[in-house]
Amino acid sequence: MSDIVNDYINGLIKAHKEKNKDINLITHASENEIKRIRNLYPDVPEDFIDFISKTDGVTVDKDGFSHRPSLFSIYEGHVTYRMVSINEIIHDAESGDITLAEIYPWFLDEDADDDESACVEMDLHARIGDRILFAENSGVYALYIDLKPSKLGTVGQIISYVHDPDSYSLVCNSFSDLLKQSVDSDFKYFFSEFDE
Repeated sequence: MSDIVNDYINGLIKAHKEKNKDINLITHASENEIKRIRNLYPDVPEDFIDFISKTDGVTVDKDGFSHRPSLFSIYEGHVTYRMVSINEIIHDAESGDITLAEIYPWFLDEDADDDESACVEMDLHARIGDRILFAENSGVYALYIDLKPSKLGTVGQIISYVHDPDSYSLVCNSFSDLLKQSVDSDFKYFFSEFDE
């Protein structure tokens, strides 16, 4: 496992504990699931593979009940995200042939509303299935690993989606950069006011 993934998970457990929210990340993607993800997403970042080999986003409490705690945060805790299931990651790749240009044709207009748009680092003609949806919050917010960016983007860049108005923005250049942001701040800004 990479150092950044190890540091992140250890820091994440500590941050939750400081909020009196013990998390026990004992389940993870199986070897077969990881193999399928590699086949479906040939450019999947190794740090992401390392991450899901450690946890699938589920914690189990002392009574044996499982749930999905907040595992990711951006914009200094303004939004926190739960990891989606491994099955959903696989399903999205297999069923995501439509493009953003087809869903939002007005994104292609030069005079498109800035409140409902996509960042220039995204290729609007790439398949939805060429982006790994790995985290979400209530269906309103989502995080993607973009494997087919535009010429202005970077393979593996992290894209944030916000619903109503629908918009896509660049968060950082890689999954490891996303983890590093929280590690470098010692998870100080990880939780939003709704997680208090």
